[in-house]
Amino acid sequence: MEKMAKKPLHLMILFGLLLIFTAACSPTKDTNKEAIESVIRTAFTLPDEELMVEINDSGNATYIGDISSSESLSLKNQDNGIEKLLQERYGDKFTKYGYEKFVSSTASVYPMLAEQSGYLTTVEKVIIEQDNDNPNRYRFEAEITYTTHDGEEKKTTMMGKAECTQEKGKIDSLDVHDDGGLAKEMSGESDH
Repeated sequence: MEKMAKKPLHLMILFGLLLIFTAACSPTKDTNKEAIESVIRTAFTLPDEELMVEINDSGNATYIGDISSSESLSLKNQDNGIEKLLQERYGDKFTKYGYEKFVSSTASVYPMLAEQSGYLTTVEKVIIEQDNDNPNRYRFEAEITYTTHDGEEKKTTMMGKAECTQEKGKIDSLDVHDDGGLAKEMSGESDH
């Protein structure tokens, strides 16, 4: 009878040790990779109708030109629908520098090109690799399927780099180095 009581106890201890070992050996999630993938999927799933409504809203217009630099600065920092939407989508994933750089280029260019060309884009797969020499740097490839304004479906691969900060999940820079000709094609400059 004593052996029977020890057997379940041994099994419970063994099971507990197995759980601890499994948890300790499980790969930890990389919040930097998660942030990079989230940004890529959000920025390149187009058209972005919500953003285009805000861009086309005259109430969100900014002033350029005949105003003093102090007035320009105060107007630039003014919250509007575009800034609120972009901040909601990307603000927690970037440093201040990274956010400003990304929204002034990538996050605004591709949605406008898709809107003007009538293209639809979908991010099918994102592959992100961490740099062996610098753990804050990442390379990414995104497989994108897009439909032209004529209804023709095509695929391309977009490649770029991202640099994150020591604070996990914060991107300091995300740059597309090669979009597989997507921007050119959407702007009508492609030979395709």
